[in-house]
Amino acid sequence: MVINARQGDVVGPKQVDQSRETLEKDTRTIKPSRKKTTVGKKAAGGIIIREPVGNDKGATGTSTKDISKDAVEQGAKTKADVPDKGKKVTDVAEIGRGKVSSTREQNTDDAEPHAYPTMKTRNAGYALIRVFKRLSMEQRKIVESMGFGGLLDFNVAETPSTLGYWLLENFDPMACVIKLRDGRELRVEADDVTHVLGIPNGRTVIKRKAKNLPHPVVTEFKSFFTNHSPNITAHLVGDELLTRDADSIWFKRMFLILITTCLVECCGNGYVISRIIPNFEDLDRAKELSWGPYIKKCLAEEVIDWRQKKNKPKAFFTGPLMFLMVFYM
Repeated sequence: MVINARQGDVVGPKQVDQSRETLEKDTRTIKPSRKKTTVGKKAAGGIIIREPVGNDKGATGTSTKDISKDAVEQGAKTKADVPDKGKKVTDVAEIGRGKVSSTREQNTDDAEPHAYPTMKTRNAGYALIRVFKRLSMEQRKIVESMGFGGLLDFNVAETPSTLGYWLLENFDPMACVIKLRDGRELRVEADDVTHVLGIPNGRTVIKRKAKNLPHPVVTEFKSFFTNHSPNITAHLVGDELLTRDADSIWFKRMFLILITTCLVECCGNGYVISRIIPNFEDLDRAKELSWGPYIKKCLAEEVIDWRQKKNKPKAFFTGPLMFLMVFYM
């Protein structure tokens, strides 16, 4: 006989006698429930129930929330299979161009989900956002006149460490593409820098000067931080920038140094890379700087460097990961 129970009750075939008064041992199955169930927890009868994609964040740190019927109709897909004991399971939420995936090991012993690898980065957007919120109207107008008005709406404080690890592992620095699980590739072009970050992309190549080669602009820059040089951080640059008149030369230079340190490249300890500062000597050509190829080059070089040292305790990624994440999403 089959007992039709309410949602969440146990139903299944049961061996009963003719009198219907005694019930023998039964084989139970769990009726699928729309209610949230914790992944990896045992339900009645020892059956592992997998949680539907819905309310919680995936292992990459990027929310899988709102993958609803409407999202599915717009192209979002979800894949989930109940695993055998001891097998690894991959959950994938594919939205738009990219995927957010997580891999975990699941068994019937109530084990915790397998932790996805993480990474550390020195580049962070919070120092940039902090300055943007404190700019005066005059300073904002100068930033717009320099061609960086689109960047003023940037509001990504940091990169989830698991998503960052996945992106760096799946980025091909030679072809400059992100390799997706289904075999597709997302190619990073120079023009994507303009579309993603709102940074101009001109024709003047951005170069790094040779190490330890004196330059008057670098010397003047360091003179503003005599109590900190050479340990000059993005926060120090931001504070100095806010004290400058909007139309001053060093307000503009400090702004370019700040976005370079926060979004493109910095030293392994998070300090400003002074070798890039000579590019900001002629401010009349600021709009003509070729940021696209420069950011692509930094991304490829830093990914290669990070892979060689990623297993070391103090391994930090110091390249344009923020750009790569926003581009991917």
